[in-house]
Amino acid sequence: MRQKLAIVIVFLISFYSCEQTEDPITNIPKDEDSTEDINEEPVEVDETAPILTIAGFTDVIETISDVSIIVEDDSAVETKVFYEGEEIAASLDKQLNFKVNPYTIPVGEIDFEVISIDDLGNETSEILTTEIKHLLMIYNQSAINNANNFPNWLFFNSLGGVELAVVEPIIGDLKIYTDKIILEDKVLYSYARLEEFTYGSGSDRQLHISTYAINLGGTKVSPDLSTVYEDPESILEVTINNVPFQNYSPDYTSSGSGYYTSEFEGDETHTILTIKHVADNNPIYLVPNYYGSTYFDGKKENYKYAKLLPESGNSSMEVDINEFLQAEDNFKIDIPEHDAGTLFFYRKGIENYEEFNERLFNIYWMDEDEEQELVTYLDLPKFSTMNEYKNEIGYSKDGVYYNSIGNDSNVEVDFPNWNSEIEVTETEIKLIENNPDVDYYAISLDKRQFENGQGRVLNWKYSVFGKDNGIRNVKRLALPNLISEELNEAFFETGDDLELYREVRYDYKNIETYDEILDIDVFQQYVPNQPLLIRSTNEMFPTSFSNKSTQLNNKAFIQNKKQQRFGIYSDF
Repeated sequence: MRQKLAIVIVFLISFYSCEQTEDPITNIPKDEDSTEDINEEPVEVDETAPILTIAGFTDVIETISDVSIIVEDDSAVETKVFYEGEEIAASLDKQLNFKVNPYTIPVGEIDFEVISIDDLGNETSEILTTEIKHLLMIYNQSAINNANNFPNWLFFNSLGGVELAVVEPIIGDLKIYTDKIILEDKVLYSYARLEEFTYGSGSDRQLHISTYAINLGGTKVSPDLSTVYEDPESILEVTINNVPFQNYSPDYTSSGSGYYTSEFEGDETHTILTIKHVADNNPIYLVPNYYGSTYFDGKKENYKYAKLLPESGNSSMEVDINEFLQAEDNFKIDIPEHDAGTLFFYRKGIENYEEFNERLFNIYWMDEDEEQELVTYLDLPKFSTMNEYKNEIGYSKDGVYYNSIGNDSNVEVDFPNWNSEIEVTETEIKLIENNPDVDYYAISLDKRQFENGQGRVLNWKYSVFGKDNGIRNVKRLALPNLISEELNEAFFETGDDLELYREVRYDYKNIETYDEILDIDVFQQYVPNQPLLIRSTNEMFPTSFSNKSTQLNNKAFIQNKKQQRFGIYSDF
């Protein structure tokens, strides 16, 4: 029985071995197809690292700069950028765009590292070395802006009041840097100008400072610079017959783009105006002079004008008062209640709208006389030759001054109801309540001293509270040592004793942002075909100012505004 069982076992083992054999090493069954499986072509492994194309990491980075990294790879990738081991940008896309803000990085030479890894673990890294600088501003000062050699300075502070830089500008472009770290996207820029006058044994020294909130790294021009003015060379002597010359002032005058009245004389029968003008057949308008011997009240029955067309080479002309014309049409405006003697109105005409910023004709101006009856309405002349008009009105009401600029359809004549609340402490200025119609506020602090014929003024205007820039409080800044040491006078050693002097509210109809307002109205960056600047301002003087009463401040301010527009100048 045992012998039979052994035979059966041997038989089964033999049978199984005949049916299937296997490789003793691999345990892969050996059959007729196994040779093909073993000899199959090997799979190729991608060992190619990502290829990087990097733009924006220049030798010097001094303003916020755009960086672009393009990755070439057949598989998915992840790209990261590091500065001092800290990740500053990352992306799973094959293009990474980001900004480098140098103002948050210490000044000097530094390395950025870019690492890109694909799904198979292939890695590319690049080290990019650049020099970090903190550019505050590129400032351009023209020679004409400093023709009188009044000293001026620029200084910069962080929004927290930390001094960043102080410089005296030079003629031409000046790059201004700081070594300080800046975490905000804006800084405070201040323009300081010293004006000095002597008269006999007396003298005046006035330091005026204006502070604005600006973006970092921009290019700006001198704040009171527009275009270089060249005095016209041609002279035209105009005799106006039957208009007596009385009280040392003519009843008619002329001014506009390219011409103005430089001298006047006459007798009881005629008036002679000497007009400087450009010799290109420009029209010249003779209009009533608000400083004439006869008071001009702004009414149409008292307004007459003459339009002259001097020919090239013609140095003299005569015109009779009977040849003067009344305006072809008039635009009547009602004047609100106001303080007596504070109203003025100026009107310019434009014949060709395309030359709006180049050829303006001063056709109407009136200045209310405090001794005359209060003006309740004005008749503004309209001519068929004029396509557009620029108007400016100014007056005060209860000691608060109002001014508006615009054309006939949008000049704001009525006194606005702009309520606001300002708090000035020893360390900061706060805008507590603002009006949604106001685009920005300017707060002036001031101190004055008059002793023994020596006048001293320090006036500091903070124009930083923009409707859209979010600034509602600002630190009161310290006067830089560079300025106070150069002035070398106790009065100018500090601005800590300045008092609230004036609050100005600005409303612009056709400018959208605070930054645009600064570029156009402060830095006067000319834009071709720029439309008429439409603006209203509301200025008030606090009764608490110690050196002068509100009324005296306001009258002085009104008189200054009027003097700036005296008819002998080329522009109002």
